Amino acid sequence: MNIKTKYNIGDEVWFDSGFIPTKGIVIVVKTENNKFSNDIIYEVETKEWGGSATPVRLFERFIFPTKEELLKSL
Repeated sequence: MNIKTKYNIGDEVWFDSGFIPTKGIVIVVKTENNKFSNDIIYEVETKEWGGSATPVRLFERFIFPTKEELLKSL
């Protein structure tokens, strides 16, 4: 079975973090498969708000390549 992902490790991506557009870097790509779904899940590291890097776990459908595309989706 071949699995195609939209993003790779090291890619910069955007996501919604409590109505705040947030930028991060993909650090892990995983798949979760069961009889109901096949999901691609990314761990994204963000250094927003001046703190230390905090990994966030997100499904592929909630990640966007640019801030503009994220805002269009809202």
